[in-house]
Amino acid sequence: MIKEEQNPVGPVLTAAESRRRVLHNMCSSLLYNLSVILFGLLLPRLYLTSFGSELNGLDSTIKQIFSCLTLLEAGVGLASQQAYYLPVAVGDRKAINGIFSATHHYYRRTGIVYLLVTVVFALLYPLCINTVLSYGTVSLIVVFYGIPGIVSYLVQGKYRSFMEVEGKNYVITYITTATMAAGNLLRMLALLFTRSILLVQMTYCVPSVFQVLVLTAYMRKNYPWLNAHDTPNLEALAQRGSVLVHQLTSIVFNNTDTILISSLCGLASASVYTIYMLFFSNIEKLFYSIVNSISFRLGQLFYVEPEKFKRLYRLYDALYLSAAFALFTTVAVFLMPIIALYTAGVTDAEYLDTRLLVLFTAVELLFSAKQPLGMLLNISGRFEETRQQALIEMGINLLVSVMSVLRFGIAGCLFGTLAAHLYRYTALILFTRTKVLGESPVGDFVRLGVNGLLCVVLLYLLGFDRCYGGGYLMVCLKGALFGLWVLPLFLVVNAVLDWRNVDTLRGLLHTLTIKKGATEEKHDAE
Repeated sequence: MIKEEQNPVGPVLTAAESRRRVLHNMCSSLLYNLSVILFGLLLPRLYLTSFGSELNGLDSTIKQIFSCLTLLEAGVGLASQQAYYLPVAVGDRKAINGIFSATHHYYRRTGIVYLLVTVVFALLYPLCINTVLSYGTVSLIVVFYGIPGIVSYLVQGKYRSFMEVEGKNYVITYITTATMAAGNLLRMLALLFTRSILLVQMTYCVPSVFQVLVLTAYMRKNYPWLNAHDTPNLEALAQRGSVLVHQLTSIVFNNTDTILISSLCGLASASVYTIYMLFFSNIEKLFYSIVNSISFRLGQLFYVEPEKFKRLYRLYDALYLSAAFALFTTVAVFLMPIIALYTAGVTDAEYLDTRLLVLFTAVELLFSAKQPLGMLLNISGRFEETRQQALIEMGINLLVSVMSVLRFGIAGCLFGTLAAHLYRYTALILFTRTKVLGESPVGDFVRLGVNGLLCVVLLYLLGFDRCYGGGYLMVCLKGALFGLWVLPLFLVVNAVLDWRNVDTLRGLLHTLTIKKGATEEKHDAE
């Protein structure tokens, strides 16, 4: 268990403590997502070879449906996170306990509803699909997937938003990584040595109970003053309804494609979609876990040092966009040979499709461009003013996807996602730049256009068929070498587009150098 100070909440964080927490968050998230990627690559392959594409598609579809059930949270997590920023920044424990108590109240109610919905889902879903598995088997698979969510809502949910704003989300991440690794190792053993799908699925839920016990013990030891039974400040979470609208949009983007494809195109097509999504989502998680480690600090600065926040956010936005475009350009060039190796020997579906690779890359680039804007929206708490945007985005996604999927198959769903992303990016730029930051949005559109054009030129010149015939190691090595010159190229282009960020970065490095020198002088004197 990680040792922490007994009184961790205080006045505004010092720069040194802030950097320490950022580093911990970055390392823990990197470790967690590397573990997710490792097991995420190994387990579907074992599913495919052990049970075939149909069961792999079924497994992925049930996961996506349970992801949709996170809507039952009704926006409590993000609303409480936004409410915590100011009291955590100034160390107001009374205000923190009011928000904590209200969060506990809503999560406990959500956990009960989640339990009931899981039972209904387990009873009805087996009747809605065509599969060789028996009714009872599919029903129990659903139950095993639902248990971790039930436990999380009833016990763990109230801690997560506080720890996120406190800058110590790494505590939860380390615990989650350990329990996830244990559960996935059990699942791999079950896949290798048994043909029982129920035993395989049972390993998914067992470690979740242990995870909750460890986290509860940690919180009681290091945050004894947190009181879930204090007078709840329900007003602090008044925007949870508006937050829910935004989360609904996110759920639609992340989960409805698999459901539509499995229902209208078949489970084999759903398996093809999930293989592409497997690689893109895992790379996405790894990337975002690194760059989002600073979000808690930006959230606190927004309320206590707004001018400093603007400078740092502008720099963060530019670096984020540069790194995202460089990363996914590299992925687009080198991913197809990886998929060919990964699906070798699987003949019940066609997994190699350059058109899908291009569409997934475009979706990921637009999604990446939205992320800093979404973070700014969450920090500022302007949920109610932008809820209509979220509803329009969801409508575009569903309408275009449903109209296109029957004609274009998997690509139709991606067309819907692209159209919705493009609308929401435009709406977010216009709102956040003018209403939140008080700046012109023109530069953002120019930056997105220039980065997009550079990506298209690179993909046109390099193609998508590099490294065929090599092994995993050779492809990854060539991809890494490729990225070593692509990233600086995007960084230089974005630096030229807004030179203010270079000055901000130079100032940060100068400040860190001065503080490091002062610390060394102090140690020498002692």
